[in-house]
Amino acid sequence: MAGTSDTVSVSLPATGIALSVRPVHEHEVGRAPVDLDRPVAAVVRDGQLRNFGHPDVQRLAPGDRLVCIEDVDRGIDDPTLHEPDGADNR
Repeated sequence: MAGTSDTVSVSLPATGIALSVRPVHEHEVGRAPVDLDRPVAAVVRDGQLRNFGHPDVQRLAPGDRLVCIEDVDRGIDDPTLHEPDGADNR
C-alpha cells in the first residue's frame, strides 16, 4: 500500500486496476459519484461504506471519502486484445 496522509492506494496487479481512497475535494461536494472524472466504486460516509449508487451518497458531502478505481494496465481498454467472439487474447 502506498499513499499520502490523505490518500491510500492499493494495486491489484493481476486485475490491471488499483483502488485508491481519498477525501472528497471541495469542488466535488454536491455532485454525484458518477459525475466525477474518475470512476468511483464506493463512498465512505460517517464510517459506513456505501456503493456508489446507494441513494444516501448521491450528493457528495464534506468529509466523505471516495474509493476510486484507477486503470494501471493501459492495455486493458485496447480493443485489439479482445476476440470478437468474447474470447480474450491476453
